[in-house]
Amino acid sequence: LGDRRPKIRIYDSAPGALAAYQRAIADGAQYVVGPLIKEEIQQILAAPVESTAADGATANQNAVPMLALNLLSDSPIDARAPGNAPLYQFALDPAEEAEQVAARLISDGKHHGMALVPNNDWGQRVQRAFEARLVELGGNVVATRAYDPAAKDFSDPIRSALLIDESRARANALSGSLGTRLEFEPRARADVEFVFIAAQPNAGRLLRPALRFHLVEDLPVYSTSQIFEPDSVGNMELEGVLFPDMPLVIAPDDVATQLRNTLTRYWPGRVRTNARLFAFGFDAYRLIPVLQGQHSQVSSSTTPGMTGLLSVDGNGRVRRLLEWARVVGGQARPIVSTASESQAKN
Repeated sequence: LGDRRPKIRIYDSAPGALAAYQRAIADGAQYVVGPLIKEEIQQILAAPVESTAADGATANQNAVPMLALNLLSDSPIDARAPGNAPLYQFALDPAEEAEQVAARLISDGKHHGMALVPNNDWGQRVQRAFEARLVELGGNVVATRAYDPAAKDFSDPIRSALLIDESRARANALSGSLGTRLEFEPRARADVEFVFIAAQPNAGRLLRPALRFHLVEDLPVYSTSQIFEPDSVGNMELEGVLFPDMPLVIAPDDVATQLRNTLTRYWPGRVRTNARLFAFGFDAYRLIPVLQGQHSQVSSSTTPGMTGLLSVDGNGRVRRLLEWARVVGGQARPIVSTASESQAKN
């Protein structure tokens, strides 16, 4: 970054994000990164243009750009930071990943499939984003079933989505009509080309084997990055699952490898579980000079990052184009990705 490298001052938001923000502005901050919690972002945006910090220092909020580390809503917005300054939003959004899964399916020639999602707000949000994008691109979800993420047996939602019970019922009815016992092997529905799973690691490691058991060994299984926990032995159960993830996790270049080595040296016990958050912070830092050069004008250029190929849309939202991987032997093996293709074109 040369001379454009920003100097960082960290403020503790434990006493309150608004107080930390006011203190930063009073100290002469030229750019604010954070906060992370959506309600705290909204609190800052609702603050008066000029206010006083807890110690009496005046916080002049005019024209200080802000990179919020969350999204204010799922819909396009034209929100501004205090003082009508530029507001950018950057998040590790599973709904955005689900949209990229839908696009990948169409690219892979898979248009019709089923979805298994947890019966909670997270699952519903991911499912809505996935299905909306799939339909927009000409595909459709022929069956969606919600599951209890705390369950140990997922046979019921899988059998229901695949119409296996209906197949068994038809065989029983035919057997009754003929008055004889028939040899019968239940069949899954034939109009499904893929299975989309929205799942955290524990549920995903049970869902994938359950799908094999219920006659869908040949169907490709797609998911989001939340299903994969880096460097975990439990990933052996996810064999064959395709998912998008950030370059730091599945396709590290020299810079990413150097970052991982540095993180391992300073936080050896946290890299595996927090790798994505470390990458998130790294990209937030590297975005500052990029966004400072934009402000009111949004560039169509892209910036390679640890969390993906980054760009900024017309609403100030930082978009991430991810790499793709397949689980092979418990490891995430890179495959041809939309991010790589885009980089090759630029």
